[in-house]
Amino acid sequence: MISLQFDKTQPLKGYRGVSLRAEDRDAPIAISLLVRMDSSKSPPFILLRETLDASIYLGSIVDRAGHPKAWVEIWVQNVDRVAFSFRAQLEPLTNSVLDRRWADRAAMFRTLKRATIIETGAEFNHPVPALIDGKEGMVIHPSDPVTRRPFLLCQDEKALEIAGLPSYGSSLHRYLWNGPGADEPVFMAITSGAPMPPGVRPVNDIFKGLYPFNPGGGLLLVRPLARMGFSTNPQDDRMLRTPALLLLSLAAVVLLSGSHGPSPNAGAEVTTTTAAGSSFVRSPEKTAFSSASTSLAAANNTLARALASNTGNSVSGIAQAVTPYTTALTTFNYQLHQVAWSPNVQIQIETLERKTQALIKYLSTISSVTSTTSNAWLTYLRTLGTAGQSADNAVGAIVGVAKTNQFPNTL
Repeated sequence: MISLQFDKTQPLKGYRGVSLRAEDRDAPIAISLLVRMDSSKSPPFILLRETLDASIYLGSIVDRAGHPKAWVEIWVQNVDRVAFSFRAQLEPLTNSVLDRRWADRAAMFRTLKRATIIETGAEFNHPVPALIDGKEGMVIHPSDPVTRRPFLLCQDEKALEIAGLPSYGSSLHRYLWNGPGADEPVFMAITSGAPMPPGVRPVNDIFKGLYPFNPGGGLLLVRPLARMGFSTNPQDDRMLRTPALLLLSLAAVVLLSGSHGPSPNAGAEVTTTTAAGSSFVRSPEKTAFSSASTSLAAANNTLARALASNTGNSVSGIAQAVTPYTTALTTFNYQLHQVAWSPNVQIQIETLERKTQALIKYLSTISSVTSTTSNAWLTYLRTLGTAGQSADNAVGAIVGVAKTNQFPNTL
């Protein structure tokens, strides 16, 4: 279970909390980012893990004295990771698509288990850009040194067009600007590879000496820390046993021992897939996926039996049958989000989540089905179910879970 832990939180040696908002610096309680105090060392932040569209850093809830009361994960939208990913080559991804998916994910957490999300408003609305002054230990919200106007993420399509810059909604390029209302707007490129006509400079060139935490005002998500052997032993920085470091350590153990089997003391295992050869997979991932799959398979069997019965031939019968399956599918999608997936399965998980969300959305249209359109509706349901099952099998092949029929592809 992911929840806030208020009884085991101690300050980390060499780090201090920096409030995410300048106005919260003296607040009684605030959400802070853990920043290294020695600016000569790197990296400045503690990166827990990364997903296709986010960098996830360690943070904490602190009191006015700056003492951490509970550890949290701070998810920061990372468009560059998406732009250079294999996924971007397979489908037309844009800023609008990424923002919508981010908001959908936050809405799902809010609906299914609100205790697993700490709402700040930045889940749905872009916050002001944030850079970190490591020496002063404070967040900096950049502003134009000439007009003194704050820099914000530019989503104004007309302003971008006039400046000869790519659209926000239909591209993966992002820019900061000192508008609206500026007589001569100033633009700064945020994303790598963004076109920069005369007068436009990269944001890092202008604000040198500051750490780029969220320089583009990307959407945020704050959640209780998903503990995976996290330690606050102050001996050195290796106490931060993040999932990524754990994975690398396991790989080293296996390679040095010359074994292709599971390490008896590592708490993880090695599986072999027909497509990709040897892949490192943690046991919690396999266990979580297996448990979620079993529950969804049971719901799918119930759905199949209900639709095969006499009452399943009517529109009301179909609606009655798909309602519990929709609930089970939504729970399955929620459970996928609770796991810190290894890099070698993240693309497949993202695909499965998209297929699942598409199916959930389609199931909600049952209210508009009539006796005339019910057969066509069921036919397309099977099409979406086939796509979902294929994506599910791809994940199962990597994590080592046997195939089960969890999606309505044979109704």
